[in-house]
Amino acid sequence: MRIRTILIALLAVQLSLVGGLIFTALRMQVTQTLTENAEQQRMTSLLLADELRQSSDDLTRFARTYVTTGDDRYEGYFNQVLAIRNGEMKRPEGYEGIYWDIIVSDPDYKVVLGQQRSLRDRMLGAGFTNKEFDKLAESQSKSDGLVRLEAVAINAMKGRYDDGTGTFALTGSSRHRASN
Repeated sequence: MRIRTILIALLAVQLSLVGGLIFTALRMQVTQTLTENAEQQRMTSLLLADELRQSSDDLTRFARTYVTTGDDRYEGYFNQVLAIRNGEMKRPEGYEGIYWDIIVSDPDYKVVLGQQRSLRDRMLGAGFTNKEFDKLAESQSKSDGLVRLEAVAINAMKGRYDDGTGTFALTGSSRHRASN
């Protein structure tokens, strides 16, 4: 009977160890899934933050190029960037990174349109923490302030000036405006 008792005890220990291994493997799988989700969230956050930065860079570049050249297509690009960012226009597929570099160099480039959703809504939908969202909202607010300044420059090129209400209803040359 003693050998039988020892064998039963060893079997119980082995079953306990196998159960522990199964439990550990399941916990590892849950942890791996959580890690993958966190990494995906981080990547989404980085892409959205970079899109905000890129859109701000593109807006400045197109405003400056329009003011320098007077070429209306740059004003059009400026307005498109703003409309896409604000969700007023569908976002092209592959919009990340060098999209506008391609469009500027090849105006006949075939664009495939995607969803129409503002950058702000996409940020909210990405599950940012309040702290992250507040920082991105602050960045977008600063970028929007720059957009207002760029709109002043674009309208000045057309001889239109702010009438004090935020609209560009006053017209005339910049020399005439400066003397008044």
